[in-house]
Amino acid sequence: MEINMKQFLSKIVLVIKKRKKLFIVIFVILTLYIGLFIFTKRQPTTNKILPSPTSSPNTNLSNTNYKRVENAPVYILNRFNSLTDILGYTWQDNKIIYATKNGIFTLWQNKQLVNKQIDYINFNPNGKAIFSNQNIYYLFDSFENSTKQIGSDLGSPQLSGSGNYVVYQKENLLNLQSVKNNQTKTLNLTDSQNINFGWARNNDSFYIYKRNLNLIDIYDINLTLINTIKINGNSRLIDISEDSQKLITVNKNSLSLIDSHGNTLNTFEFSQSSTLNSYWIDTNQAFVIETVKRGSLDLFDDYIWVVDTNGNKKFITNSYPITNKLNLKTKLFTNKNKDFIVLNEKSGKLWILSLVPSKIATYLEEGVSFYPIGSNYKED
Repeated sequence: MEINMKQFLSKIVLVIKKRKKLFIVIFVILTLYIGLFIFTKRQPTTNKILPSPTSSPNTNLSNTNYKRVENAPVYILNRFNSLTDILGYTWQDNKIIYATKNGIFTLWQNKQLVNKQIDYINFNPNGKAIFSNQNIYYLFDSFENSTKQIGSDLGSPQLSGSGNYVVYQKENLLNLQSVKNNQTKTLNLTDSQNINFGWARNNDSFYIYKRNLNLIDIYDINLTLINTIKINGNSRLIDISEDSQKLITVNKNSLSLIDSHGNTLNTFEFSQSSTLNSYWIDTNQAFVIETVKRGSLDLFDDYIWVVDTNGNKKFITNSYPITNKLNLKTKLFTNKNKDFIVLNEKSGKLWILSLVPSKIATYLEEGVSFYPIGSNYKED
């Protein structure tokens, strides 16, 4: 019996030697298959339901990792089939209008509305934009699907919430131009190299932020100064509310909501290593993106919050399913009903975040809408 076993093993060794290449090929294929299986198991899906944690009792941890608490509301973030490399977007009621360098599109079937190379574009929240092509500037109105030339050499103009005015800087002058008749009013600037300017979102009043003085002057369309707000300390302006009565300011990892007299309504602390971006949702709520460095490999995570003037701080979700993370240069707007906000992936597509718990965005020809998930949902 022992001899027969030795003979059997000898034959196996002989076969392996004769077919060595075949066995190597089989071994390599099995190794690749096992590796691919493990890798795909670890990848997140693009359309992912993210149960969202509430505010952590300690949000000043250097390695932020917020976890969902039991029975916390569920907010849903999902990706839609837009084009990539998006420059900005706006809302036409519940329809999403966005731009790339190749033109302006509607999200439904990515239908092209403007077929021009886009060198610069500034959207307002209400379906309109000002854009340039070879230094010629145009007003785009998505409701009328119209494009109107309004001038040239305007720099980086900002469009008002109504879409009736643009404000732009030329050296030491700030110009307010009507897009209906192109009449222009001019405001002299001091220290013009250290200012920012823009519009209150749904209000035809604009602001000039004097960075060196940490001072904000607010004007109406007649260039009448209607308010001046002083920002205290080392905080800097992030956003102004749609009624021009409140500010968002940031100082390192602290975010504050400020009233029209410069008084602090509330201050919210975030992790010490974070960078904060924020936009008003309405006159009482603000949307906050907290970007935190993860480890030493220049990897970052985005955490999304909603804070309000009553001092509430609610953790909505994170950017884990968004492969390239968020393009933080894109201005963020909600739809008219404040149900949804659109996020822009770096070099990627558009994502829609439902601001209503247990409702997920779907997109049809008439625009974005939602339907409930979960068995515990009750219609309001």
